[in-house]
Amino acid sequence: MSTRDLDVAKVMGELRAGIRKARTAVVHPTDNGISANEAHRRVTSVAENSSSEAVAAEIATLHQGYDIVRPPFYSHRRIIGRAIIVAKNLARELLLQILARQVNYNGATARVVTHLQREVESLRSELEQMRAQTETYRDLLRANIRAASSTADGERKREGSRLNLDLENFQFEQEHHGSEADVTERQRPYISWFEGRSDVLDIGCGRGEFLQLLRQAGISHQGVDANPEMVEHCHRKGLKVTRADAIEFLAELPDGSLGGIFCAQMIEHVDSSFVMALVHLCHRKLRSGGVLIVETPNPGCLTTFTEAFYKDFTHVRPYNPASIKHCFKSAGFEAIEIKFGSPVDSSVRIATLNGSTGLESETFNRGIERLNDLIYGYQDYAVIGRKGAAGSP
Repeated sequence: MSTRDLDVAKVMGELRAGIRKARTAVVHPTDNGISANEAHRRVTSVAENSSSEAVAAEIATLHQGYDIVRPPFYSHRRIIGRAIIVAKNLARELLLQILARQVNYNGATARVVTHLQREVESLRSELEQMRAQTETYRDLLRANIRAASSTADGERKREGSRLNLDLENFQFEQEHHGSEADVTERQRPYISWFEGRSDVLDIGCGRGEFLQLLRQAGISHQGVDANPEMVEHCHRKGLKVTRADAIEFLAELPDGSLGGIFCAQMIEHVDSSFVMALVHLCHRKLRSGGVLIVETPNPGCLTTFTEAFYKDFTHVRPYNPASIKHCFKSAGFEAIEIKFGSPVDSSVRIATLNGSTGLESETFNRGIERLNDLIYGYQDYAVIGRKGAAGSP
């Protein structure tokens, strides 16, 4: 069949029919023709089902179909199909400028939709991260609230335990540390170190025995103790005593404001770091020429442990005299001395060989004396140091 045999009117009729059909159906070689109703249904479905797979599929379709100029035409008609294709290609050439604008618009729409989809996915990822972080923070907050509540309960219990322990310590002091009269006599020799001085502080003043000696000597004084029972007992005696931690109390005092510091039977209740800090802080708070005296049980006497030290369950550890002396020296104290006191009753000492002569007897007796000194020696010792003048080493 030649082109001369073509019926132009028939061909134009076919073209018009094709245009009317195109209004209701989109023909594309990759989607087998999706009707307008089907396209609308798919858009609605994607809007309702926002899964990433469905959206990705729709975007892929958008990219495949944005070019309405390049795809070839097809016809199922055997006789005039070629003529129809020729006519369609001719019509496309005539409409090329309009179709090109449409292609550009379709391409821009596809790119914008793709960009928006990527932004949505990014925002969705960030939202999931924020949700996970929110869950983590919520769990952490709940844990902190539980911990805070538990800590508060524990603190209340500990405070109650401390109050009971303070009362027990006061009762223990009354029963096992000797009467106030006995303690006063044991501490009386220390008064001579503070004569002519003022503003003497008694750290861990307990029942106030040494404060009473200072008052009798006319030396201005004050005390500090952490035990409320001890503090109340001192207040009943009219003594100036503050309930506080020793380190915190000293830290609040001006440097160089004290003429002397006395601390008896206290450091064995605390650890070594506290002792080091306390001695150094005392040096700062003393005036030039001020005196620090620290008394504590003597670990060089074994009776100390069997009779006294481990009887008191608030004792932490004993301190060797050489260690405390070194602590004084490192803090800057001068003319440091060690004084031993509270000797064990001599009646319990091991007897030596009397009336015997010779090297063996003398050697035996020397051994017995060393053993007596180790077992039945001095139960307490005191380290005494002075703060030198400003600028002294």
